[in-house]
Amino acid sequence: MATNGSQNIVTAATGKVLQGAGIGTAPAFSTATYPSTATGTGKILRADGTNWVASTATYPDTAGTNGNVLVSDGTNWVSSTATSTSFVQFIATSASLASPVDSTTYYLASGPSVPFDQFNSYDVRVQIFCPFACTITKAYGRINVAGTLSTTENCTVFLRLNNTTNTNITTTAKCSSAVNTFNNTGLSIAVAAGDILAWGFTCPAWATNPTQVSMSGSFST
Repeated sequence: MATNGSQNIVTAATGKVLQGAGIGTAPAFSTATYPSTATGTGKILRADGTNWVASTATYPDTAGTNGNVLVSDGTNWVSSTATSTSFVQFIATSASLASPVDSTTYYLASGPSVPFDQFNSYDVRVQIFCPFACTITKAYGRINVAGTLSTTENCTVFLRLNNTTNTNITTTAKCSSAVNTFNNTGLSIAVAAGDILAWGFTCPAWATNPTQVSMSGSFST
């Protein structure tokens, strides 16, 4: 068997490893360094931009049950059952416009042919069923006015949970422009699987009432 002639191997900084450079070419030490010991069970090597270092977080040795995913427990990565953590529902009443009445609360049903003022009391047709437990943390929406613009009195938009508890999304919504947006990113509405939500809208006593009003909204964890 043919071999290369013996040669002195140069030294290198601590942590560098000797690597092949190709057949017939002398090996060379790596530029990056590597840990000299395996520091902790479940840690992996990761680049820090210069060297290879052991991760702070640990990773599971086995994949776990079929369908599991890696989930952070706040310190390490663990194999866990996949769960859905977000819920978004879109409610729109844009095709059939309406003229809301002073000091009246409306509940919005889903569907392009449902007028904005169809339900001035809670109705099963306005219900939104939550398919899993979650906490709603933000909501966004828009009020459109295709006809007469109102004066600048404030309107209230809210979410009603299980037909018992209202949480205001905003108390300063307007109908005084053709497009009026609103949002709330500081919500904390805990819902269980099977709970029911509904969008609500409370009108002020306008000096000039808006006409041909529609609204859309969405909310999520």
